[in-house]
Order: sequence, then structure tokens, then C-alpha cells
Amino acid sequence: MFLLSLLALAAGALACLWLDNNPNTHKTVDGLVMGLMLALLGVVLLADVLPETGWLGLMLVAAGFLTPYLLEHAFHRFAREAHLFTLIVGLVGLMLHAILDGAGLVPAAHGATEHGHWLAWAIVIHRLPVGMMTWWLLGPQFGWKPAVAALCGMGLFTFFGYTLAGEVLTLDHHQLGLLEAIVTGSLLHVILNKRHADKHQH
Repeated sequence: MFLLSLLALAAGALACLWLDNNPNTHKTVDGLVMGLMLALLGVVLLADVLPETGWLGLMLVAAGFLTPYLLEHAFHRFAREAHLFTLIVGLVGLMLHAILDGAGLVPAAHGATEHGHWLAWAIVIHRLPVGMMTWWLLGPQFGWKPAVAALCGMGLFTFFGYTLAGEVLTLDHHQLGLLEAIVTGSLLHVILNKRHADKHQH
């Protein structure tokens, strides 16, 4: 399952690259990736954030989403820096989430219950859109090297989570939920901001 999760990450990125370079699908790839990402963030919000954090989590999602806008409008000179900082926050959050993914794969590798196997498959499947989002956010704007570096980083953090599952699974879920709330808001800002910028370019 661990290797499948890495392959899914790579497959998502390659699918995004192929769709974006294909003349017949280029115009629809933005909408496809954005739709998948919004769905994925919605699942994270409902499954991970709200059960652990409640209203405080929703407030942090809003803060993660609105703070970059406020900074960009208040300090026009630093709008690009604010956007890049938000993107970095989102990517760091994805790296940390990869640790949880890695830990979640361990039960299936040790003959877990049916629930453990379903969880592992859910982790593998959701990494397809994560790979697509990573390439979509980084590849066209910054080139293939940062995109590949980010994907490798996620793979490395997945390995950390897989090998240190005992320690990871004992972490405070409430604090992790608060962190994921901020990351969810930041990623939502980055996704919608990129979509808006792409429309203006075309």
C-alpha cells in the first residue's frame, strides 16, 4: 500500500501534465483539477477538521483563506510575496498531511481489519488528486523542478509517517485539526487565486 500511495501521487501529477499539454483537454483541466481539489478540501474539512475543532476550526479556515487577501490588498507592493507565502504554507501543510497518510497505511500492512484496509485504499485514491493539484499549482508557473521536488517531499514525509506510525498516531488530534484548518483555508485561497489569475491571462 505504501508503494501504491507513491505511485498514485506520481500518476496524479502525470495525468495533470498530460491533460494540460493535450490540446483537446487543456481548456478543461483547470476546472477539473479545481473541482477535485475543492471536493478533497471539503472532505478534509468535514472528516478531519470539524469533528476535532468545531467552530474554532471554521474560524481558522476563514482566517487562512482571508488573511492573504487582506495582506495583498493592504500591501500591494508585497502582493506576490504574500501569495507565495500562502502557497508555501499550503505545501507545508500537504507535507505534514502526508505524514498522517503514511501512518494510516500501516494497519493494512500488518493484516488489519476490513476498516483498516478501506482506510488504506481511501488514502491511496485521494493521493491522485493531491498529485494533480501539486503539479497544477507549481508546474505551469514555476517549472517542473519545484513540482517534482514538492512531490518527492510528499513521498519522503509519507515514508516518515509510515516508519514512525506509532509516534504519529499518538499526536494530539485537536492540535492537528487546528493546523489542518489553517492549511485548508490557505489552499482554498491559492486554488481560487490561481483560477482567477488564469482567467485574466486568457
